Amino acid sequence: MNPFTDKIISRNDGIVFNKLDDELVMMSIENGEYYGLDNIGAQIWEIIQQPTKFSEIVLKLMGKYDVSEETCIADIQEFLSELLGKNLITLK
Repeated sequence: MNPFTDKIISRNDGIVFNKLDDELVMMSIENGEYYGLDNIGAQIWEIIQQPTKFSEIVLKLMGKYDVSEETCIADIQEFLSELLGKNLITLK
């Protein structure tokens, strides 16, 4: 079961970030930790600049990449689970 279905994903306000080449470097003020995102992770971070439904993230990435819907959903779910576990995003 996908815990993100019908959820709106938002960035946590306490995150400072900057793009360096094809990577996004982030720092959680709350956690005092740095994180690096690859190109696709950075694209997801950009998409959720405004609160966004999970399904919209999937549609946007499927429009850019040749990937099955099943794989796209699984990969995004795994990535968002990591961000949620580090308190970098919120769900509504």
